[in-house]
Amino acid sequence: TESLALKEFITGNSSPILWCRGAPGSGKTFLAWVSPLLSKMDDDLLVDRSIIIDNLFYWTRCSSGHVVGHVAYLYFNYRSQAEQTPAKVLTCLLRQVIASYGHVPKGASDLLQPFKCSQSLPPWDDLVRVFGRMCANEKGKIFIVLDALDECASESNRGSILELIRKLSAKGVRICITSREFAADINAELANEVQIRVMAAQEDVRSTLQLKMKQRRITRKINKSLREEIVGTILEKSQGM
Repeated sequence: TESLALKEFITGNSSPILWCRGAPGSGKTFLAWVSPLLSKMDDDLLVDRSIIIDNLFYWTRCSSGHVVGHVAYLYFNYRSQAEQTPAKVLTCLLRQVIASYGHVPKGASDLLQPFKCSQSLPPWDDLVRVFGRMCANEKGKIFIVLDALDECASESNRGSILELIRKLSAKGVRICITSREFAADINAELANEVQIRVMAAQEDVRSTLQLKMKQRRITRKINKSLREEIVGTILEKSQGM
């Protein structure tokens, strides 16, 4: 079911928002987190890839390598809440999308000179308007991945980000969001969207625990039955985390 939901999100056969939700440590960020891998795209340069983003980059390029879609992503971090303001988040996404064109896309020319001259950011409403205009011209071909949305500052920033998600999705942008489940505002906004419940597979947790115990000198001295008892107890308490 999860694989089908992701496939339909990528191919445009579902609503434009996909919400991957789960408890802390369940593996949400692993789906979206960027890790450096050598890619045959982008002139064999080292690029950032991940499970979801890898699929998006693959789908947005035709067999000849020509770009037929555009991908942008951002990872929220509670340690960076002061810096991850709505304007800076939107600017980061805009830069990624514009850079993927190789030319100034239609609707973005208003921003070219300020970006070139490193001038101050345009007002929030202007940024949203320009991005919306770009998206309208590229309907169904722009993807955004937002990881750990719950770590965006709830009082000062998250309301504007949720509003941005709604406005961009209305323009046809396909947006994948990961977050924990406890945030009331996120739940209220995304409750009716396509959802994937992310849970850690018990066999994966078991394999990781066994490997860690083998790697640590102190746990290698514990007899096998006690190690199995420790692993079993942790699995019972983990509840998909």
